[in-house]
Amino acid sequence: EKALAMLERSYYREWVKQAEGQRTLCHQDFGDGNALLTPAGVYVLDLDSVTYDLPVRDLRKIVIKRMAARGKWDKELLQFIVDSYCQVNPLNKKQLEVLYIDLLFPHEFHDTAKNPFHKNKTVDAGKLGKAAVFEQGKQKLLDFLLHLT
Repeated sequence: EKALAMLERSYYREWVKQAEGQRTLCHQDFGDGNALLTPAGVYVLDLDSVTYDLPVRDLRKIVIKRMAARGKWDKELLQFIVDSYCQVNPLNKKQLEVLYIDLLFPHEFHDTAKNPFHKNKTVDAGKLGKAAVFEQGKQKLLDFLLHLT
């Protein structure tokens, strides 16, 4: 509810309008195995889920993937990921707020809980509980995003 309320007041709609003429490809499943580093440059692999979106979509997905792999939210890692990203693709304060809002949404919990409803599959209660604890651990850590730039 907080994420939705913040989204309604945020820069998001304006950013989408500004981005209409600028196509940004988002991989949506970027990971170690989806890039090939060669002397000629980097080749991106596994393009089956590529879409046009705001650039923070991939950033959000990378942050959640790395934090979920650790099983907890890590401020130093989050700072490193955002700083590294911003060295190549700088984000202003309003854009960082959109990232914050996107990260507030319980993506990990949603992805875990959707199986019984969307795919008619069972989910282990322990896995669901772990996802809930993971989501509850991020609020305070994410607040620092609002103070960057």
